[in-house]
Amino acid sequence: MATHTIKIIYEPKGNLLFEKHPHKVRPGHLYVSLDDKVTFSSKKTKITIFLPEPTRQLLGTLDNLITLEATQSSDTFIIQKIGNKEEGSEGRRFPYAVYCEAGNDFAEGGSAPQMIVE
Repeated sequence: MATHTIKIIYEPKGNLLFEKHPHKVRPGHLYVSLDDKVTFSSKKTKITIFLPEPTRQLLGTLDNLITLEATQSSDTFIIQKIGNKEEGSEGRRFPYAVYCEAGNDFAEGGSAPQMIVE
């Protein structure tokens, strides 16, 4: 059983117009196992985390939105459901999205952030 913190961080690269996503989700792809603990945190901006149905089941929550003020952490979630463990299976990937109030944009994790069952 491992403990993970998913951090929403601000990484500006300059003032270039094409650099649209200064907020990052780290790690972008989080590998989890049954009974692992997961916490979300934000330091610089108020965030809203959108959890679709499969991801809510994975985290064992009924809430599809988690709102955190800057410098706040979420409750700790314990991985409940692991889905289909076959490599590449849709039942192994659990996407979510993080909206950042500062910048009026979504954070990126290299691609859409997700939790992947090991």
